Amino acid sequence: MPECSVTDLKLLTAEFFRRHWLRGKGELPTPEWSEAWRLLGSVPGFDQQGIYAFLEGETVTYIGSGISNGSGRYKGHGIGIRTKRYMKVVREGEYRLVDARFLDAHLITLVFPSDFVYLAVALECFLFGQMATAHNKNRPGTKRSALPTQSSRHRH
Repeated sequence: MPECSVTDLKLLTAEFFRRHWLRGKGELPTPEWSEAWRLLGSVPGFDQQGIYAFLEGETVTYIGSGISNGSGRYKGHGIGIRTKRYMKVVREGEYRLVDARFLDAHLITLVFPSDFVYLAVALECFLFGQMATAHNKNRPGTKRSALPTQSSRHRH
């Protein structure tokens, strides 16, 4: 399994898009990871849907998706809705992480066009299967995420 570096995250993301993104005339640009957000200003893509990763230095420690539809003035703000659970506002435009797992972390995001948000979940699952991050516990092959087998459905 690859290391959990930002470089590996970006290489694996490129491989995912090579396999699953649009090709040919009129294709949309391939989504790209944002620059690191260090708790000042708005979270990159806060008003869109996609995935995010927490980093400590150059190490990816957690990967998550923000695909909520939201409602009202927050319609489509999946990344913002999801990532706000990890932080508190210190003052306008300045934040503090409150989740103990991420106190020394920073954040990067990758947003999807609204017609392709379903691919955010697919990318998240793809990355889970390739990177053993410190804080993701629902990787394929782990007990929590294992799909039921035909024989396990018949056990009582």
